[in-house]
Amino acid sequence: MRRQRQGASRQSRRLLPMEPASTCTIEARPFIVRIVKIALESENGRFRLAEAEELLIDGLERGSFNSERAVELFSFAINNAVWEHVKNLPRHRKTYQDYKISGEGSDVSYQLAHEFIERTGAENQRPARQWLRFLLGA
Repeated sequence: MRRQRQGASRQSRRLLPMEPASTCTIEARPFIVRIVKIALESENGRFRLAEAEELLIDGLERGSFNSERAVELFSFAINNAVWEHVKNLPRHRKTYQDYKISGEGSDVSYQLAHEFIERTGAENQRPARQWLRFLLGA
């Protein structure tokens, strides 16, 4: 039977809010940028980016291209490529967590989507969803 600390009963103890596990510091930023660059230049990274572009081109041909979806697709591709690169490192969870906190993946995905739109001349082709307009207040 374990003893409780004096003055603290089970009912009166409160859980404290958890601190973030890590915060990406300014010093870690160049390391994260380098990891993203290496991951995207790898064979797996190039394959994932090509697959994302192929899906976007299919959407263009069907007439359902959306720039927000382009950013999402590139973001998924980058995240998966970075994880594939990082998962064999000694501190892979911490490194991937720092990458996610840094926001570098979303910055790069936005840049790649913008480059794709400029290169192909794509415009948003998908109309606004009419049945949601009254819910969204538009």
